[in-house]
Amino acid sequence: MLKSNISRFILLAALVVIIGLNEWLIGSSSDNSGLNRDLFIISNTAEVDRVAVSNGQTTQSIHFENNNWYLNDSLITDPIKVRLLFATLQQASVRRQISGEVKQKIDSLFMVNGKKIDIERNGIIEKSFSFVGDENASLSYFKDNEGDIYLVEIPGYNAFIAGLLNIQSPNWQHPNLFHLFNWRNLSTIELHGSVLPENEIIIKRNKAFFEIEGISNADTTRLTDYIDQISLLEADEYVITGLKEYNYEVLNVTLKDVGNNSLQLTLFESENDPYFYFGNLNTGQYFLLNKQKLTPLKREINYFNP
Repeated sequence: MLKSNISRFILLAALVVIIGLNEWLIGSSSDNSGLNRDLFIISNTAEVDRVAVSNGQTTQSIHFENNNWYLNDSLITDPIKVRLLFATLQQASVRRQISGEVKQKIDSLFMVNGKKIDIERNGIIEKSFSFVGDENASLSYFKDNEGDIYLVEIPGYNAFIAGLLNIQSPNWQHPNLFHLFNWRNLSTIELHGSVLPENEIIIKRNKAFFEIEGISNADTTRLTDYIDQISLLEADEYVITGLKEYNYEVLNVTLKDVGNNSLQLTLFESENDPYFYFGNLNTGQYFLLNKQKLTPLKREINYFNP
């Protein structure tokens, strides 16, 4: 997840300690003085328009189009993960070349878990290499097209570079659950479910603004804040398929625009999980949502009275 990736960027002192403990894993070459430290660096990421990562069987990719990054040609990508990816490509520096018996061991790691990354600009591959990592030791290795293997680092940080380069679906999707909805054309919001004190809240656009069904003159500040809370809902984690143990529906949220296009979110509860709801969107995504995120939505109708 994103939080675990960011947390790996710790102080240089921690990096020195880990290097000291794992020096025997690193290996060395007879002469590193002539190394090109920038061998894998992409200095100008602003012009990169596609990045693809393959494990030999499947390929995950992101590409830039219409001012958005898309995951596998359809889903809008998490912009924070994209920024982390490009920051990594700009700074991943060669620390040393791997040789001897250690190279054979790392080669076997590439055979099992290695991935190939292609960085493209205008349809042309600008740079291509393979990568693999040892997450427990927080070490990452790159292999060039000639088969030479290098230990790489971001100087000054204990960053698990291989993890930051690994474009994985589904968690590279944009975390905002309603990011595809055009909020400027919002017509109605309907919430129905047992988590609501009165089981439903219906918001409709009127000529001036919005209104709550059941209240003649709602507090506009509270209503605006409530709509904002819905629009800002973010998944904690995307999952690939449905989870059968989450079988009790607790909330359904339906958004409609002025053209009657709709986006629907449904949340389910499991008696074995006190912390998360399982949810799905009618666009085909599945996710987990922290239960605390629904607290601002659990309002009685009278809350909106002026």
